[in-house]
Amino acid sequence: HFTEHPYLLGGHPSHADYSLMGALHAHMGLDPVPLSVMQNHAPRVFRWMEHMLVPGVQAPEFYDRPIAYPGGDTLPDTFKAVLAHLADRYADAFELNARAWAALARQHQNESAGMALSEAGDQPGLTAEVEDETGSTLPVTCNLYHAWVGQRAQRHYAATTGAARAACDALAEETGTAAFLNTTPLRWLAREQNRLILGA
Repeated sequence: HFTEHPYLLGGHPSHADYSLMGALHAHMGLDPVPLSVMQNHAPRVFRWMEHMLVPGVQAPEFYDRPIAYPGGDTLPDTFKAVLAHLADRYADAFELNARAWAALARQHQNESAGMALSEAGDQPGLTAEVEDETGSTLPVTCNLYHAWVGQRAQRHYAATTGAARAACDALAEETGTAAFLNTTPLRWLAREQNRLILGA
């Protein structure tokens, strides 16, 4: 992707770039051993990381590209391939976690908003009974932090209508994320004073 585009969505950095940069730079860019792996095996990703660390937006290799997103709200095919790869690796785990929270939300549907869901902890987990594709139930530990992060995308998707919803649906089907987006809980999670609590 980075041989064809300076940033994830085209010619301008986006939330997607900053989200990926936050984790990738911390784990791959600051430790000399994984940094050398990236430099030797993924030099374009390394160059993208360098571009993300400087004030100027335009990457030198793409001096002739406009500093803008593609027209018509289109996404580069190479970016869709990146999404499909991530979905192939992680979508099932995120969907299962979301389904576990949906089951827990049903249990708490009559509780007041603001209720603490667990003891204080970095990434608390609660166990729920989740139905699998055969109709059997199995215990699944829901990572509340993962569910809360995933709900940013789910809430945005739930608020879309019309052409925007159709575009989301098409992209989700193409990249394998439809099941995750469609797992809408009865109650959302919220965060207050670094504690995950029952939301609206």
